[in-house]
Amino acid sequence: MDFRGLIACAIIALCLIKQSATAQGGTLFTAVATQTGTITYSFVAADGNPSSIASATITNGVVTLASALDYETTKSYVFKIAATDGTDSGTATVTLSITDAVDITETGFCLSASSYAAGSSIGTLKTDQSSATFATLAGTDAAKFAVATTGEITVATGQTVDVATKTYYIFTIIGSTTTTGFC
Repeated sequence: MDFRGLIACAIIALCLIKQSATAQGGTLFTAVATQTGTITYSFVAADGNPSSIASATITNGVVTLASALDYETTKSYVFKIAATDGTDSGTATVTLSITDAVDITETGFCLSASSYAAGSSIGTLKTDQSSATFATLAGTDAAKFAVATTGEITVATGQTVDVATKTYYIFTIIGSTTTTGFC
């Protein structure tokens, strides 16, 4: 039986961002059988799990990440998945494309005034990618700041940054780009 008879892969091509989108143990993709009943999934023996990047066991069609993705080392993986219901079987090929993370080249800002009011600009992040956009603040001091999609960091509405009482502020900003891959 061919691929279309038993497996319809939910995702044929994925785009992930290095070091962020999928942590070890996270779902890479899910293979879904067109047949009903109990389906057993596995990697095709010879080359179905390239570099053993995925966990060896596929549970209910879910393929999970076993080791870290690294765009500089490998830009894509081709998985070969087999499925059987005990009578019929089929295979599917899934190409997983990896995109590079946004490398931020300006990560620290020296604040020269003793206090900054809401809306004050702290600085603008610089990256190696012209199409990068920024969002999402996390971490200990995230509530004190806002980040524009352009990378400009400002003091958040209703907040004051007082350098005289606290000399370091720590937060995480996530950047993304859509210049490569399928994103």
